[in-house]
Amino acid sequence: MAGKDADADADRILREALAKVPDNAMVSIALAKVRRRMGDDAEAQKLLEAAHASDPSDVGAANDLAVLLMSKPEGAANARAVLAPALKAHPDDAGLHLNQALALADTDKAQARTHAQKAQASTDKHIREQADRLVAALKGK
Repeated sequence: MAGKDADADADRILREALAKVPDNAMVSIALAKVRRRMGDDAEAQKLLEAAHASDPSDVGAANDLAVLLMSKPEGAANARAVLAPALKAHPDDAGLHLNQALALADTDKAQARTHAQKAQASTDKHIREQADRLVAALKGK
C-alpha cells in the first residue's frame, strides 16, 4: 500500500514540477517512470516521446522509451530508431548499447552481439550482467 501512496505522491509532485518547467526532460522521464509503475504505459510513452523529440540524443529518454517500445509487439524496430541518435551522440554509453543489442537480437545477431560486447565493458554491474547473458544467448543462435 505504501508503494501506491508513494507513487501517487510522486505523480502529483512531478506533475506540478512539469507544469512549471514543461520542457524539462528529467522531470518528464521521472514522471514516465512513475506512470509505468502505476500501469499507465500510454501516458508514459507520450511523456518519453516528448522528451525524446526535444532532444533525441538524451540517453535517459532514449533508453526508457526504447525499453517501453520493446515491451510491445513489433516494437524493436521503433526502439532501434529511437536509440540510433543517442548512440551517435554517446557512442560509449553501455546502457544504450545493451538496449540496441536487445532490439537487434531477433533480426541481426551479429550487430546485436557487437552492441552487447560493448555493453559488457560497463562499470554498472547490472548492465554488465545482462550483457554477459545476452552475449552467451547470442552465441547459441
